[in-house]
Amino acid sequence: MDGFSRWGALASVALLAGCQPHDERACSPAREYWHNPAEAGELEPLRNRVTLRRDGKILWNGFNASNDQIAQLLAASHKLTPEPGVYLEAEMGASCADLDRMRNQMDTALQCRIDGRKCLEGLPDGYPHSRR
Repeated sequence: MDGFSRWGALASVALLAGCQPHDERACSPAREYWHNPAEAGELEPLRNRVTLRRDGKILWNGFNASNDQIAQLLAASHKLTPEPGVYLEAEMGASCADLDRMRNQMDTALQCRIDGRKCLEGLPDGYPHSRR
């Protein structure tokens, strides 16, 4: 391969790599009034899990869900007595914008600022990972 062809191939790879959307920074950390499930140390009758995947899909307890379904499930969860905790997890490479949007949605629906113990981010020790 001559020098020109080699540079042309490198330029093509660079252009194609630039087509993939990604954040060049790490996402912001979990909110200080939320808890880490591994540190919660409490038994809860029910725990729900919202998973943000790197492909943009959202899962509720391992099952695909739309944004509207997540909103309905969060609202229903907030009405339960006792109210279950909701764990938010994001796969490596998930959109930071999606993560922030879900944090905001959970904050509003679950009133996390009032009782941050029900809003958790991460996975508790031994908690099963989402189904792929």
